[in-house]
Amino acid sequence: MNRLQLIVLILICHRASFAQIGGSQSLDFTNTAVNAGVFAIGGVDVSHRDLDNNHFWQNPASLDTGFNNFISYNYNANYADIQNHTLSYTKSKEKLGNFAFGISFWNYGEMQETDENGNEIGEFRASDLILNIGYGRRFDNFSYGLNLKIANSSIASFNSTALLFDLGGQFIHPKEDFVIGMVFRNIGMPLSKYTSDTEFVLPFDLRIGSSYKPKHMPLRFSATLHRLYRYDIVYDDPNLFTGFDENGEPIREEPGTLDKLTRPLIIGTELLITKGFNIQAGYNFMRRAELQIVERKALAGFSFGMLLKVKSVQFALARSVDHISGATTKLTLTSDLNFITKNRI
Repeated sequence: MNRLQLIVLILICHRASFAQIGGSQSLDFTNTAVNAGVFAIGGVDVSHRDLDNNHFWQNPASLDTGFNNFISYNYNANYADIQNHTLSYTKSKEKLGNFAFGISFWNYGEMQETDENGNEIGEFRASDLILNIGYGRRFDNFSYGLNLKIANSSIASFNSTALLFDLGGQFIHPKEDFVIGMVFRNIGMPLSKYTSDTEFVLPFDLRIGSSYKPKHMPLRFSATLHRLYRYDIVYDDPNLFTGFDENGEPIREEPGTLDKLTRPLIIGTELLITKGFNIQAGYNFMRRAELQIVERKALAGFSFGMLLKVKSVQFALARSVDHISGATTKLTLTSDLNFITKNRI
């Protein structure tokens, strides 16, 4: 495949995928969870505020003074040797508010480039990149935040770039461990496209969610709704049928109302064993419905993880089962630089 054929294929796939949510937007990698904590509870979250300074990637309103001078490294080993590296740093200024700086890089590796006859003529690379600057501030029981992002996708010599904003808010209950969050993701404009004829659709998303920990239970529950800019996000596969009628015509099972209502829902739970150790699990309804195999559903849509904190270092590991073919792993290492400086470790 030569470069021109590659771009044509991308455009064809882009238009053909409008029937379902996945692939219908440009730069959709900007909606991917970068840290293990969110990865473990389903991949989307807008209400968490504790234990992880990476939450600003999901909702900038989660930036808190408790993450002053924290640094974090996140690594995702994905399918086909695709790798994602993310670095996050958060800093608090008493009078100004809380700031965050992040960079996330996806490396798809080298691929063979061929001409129209299938002859190899070289190699090309593909990668994605996000630069993120976040700001958040809290007033009483409310917080708000803003992310300013530059996202770039590169395939061979073709590039697509956009300037994007996230606007988020949270309500923090004054007495209970209860948070409600909302975020408008990826509002912005394209700066460049792969080609002049490329159709560019912003990777916009509207998310609302909450998390709650009962007073006398070592559990925290979370529920998040995403893709709320569109009511019906069910992909109705015209080739999927359950049998045949008396005339030999295929019988199709139409998506039900309950399926349409639950498809945007992601639920998660955390078992808080100690202050520095917890176990997490999540369930993503859309991932389960779209990536399962009917004959063997297995654990598609489920995710699991754990978090361990020892002094200034925090370690988190998560596994997400996207398909019967296997799971992907995400690792997060976080450190409190104030503790290291103070104790000269």
